[in-house]
Amino acid sequence: MKIIRKADIVLFIILVIFGLAVSMFFLPGMGDKNGDTVRISVDGKHYASYPISEDREIEIKSGDRLNIIKIEGGTVRMLHASCKNQVCVKSGAISSLRPTEQGGCRNRKQKRR
Repeated sequence: MKIIRKADIVLFIILVIFGLAVSMFFLPGMGDKNGDTVRISVDGKHYASYPISEDREIEIKSGDRLNIIKIEGGTVRMLHASCKNQVCVKSGAISSLRPTEQGGCRNRKQKRR
């Protein structure tokens, strides 16, 4: 008497494949094709999305504060921030080669992915 049958192995493989597919769909950046979209959030809410393949500068104004994000050559980085510590500006560019990488400005609660 066999404990594991062929049907059990097939069912196990199907469940593993299904689990991997669901995980890829729900993980940040994994639903994008190779990280081809820059998603910007302000105060935890979606602000805008841009293709990483199109070079541009995005100005985000909030009251007397201004942040400038630059998309260029398949990378995205913070050019200017109105905060004192400038960590987001000094952190450099994020590449499309690492699609789940995130950067942001703590004081303004802005994120770029």
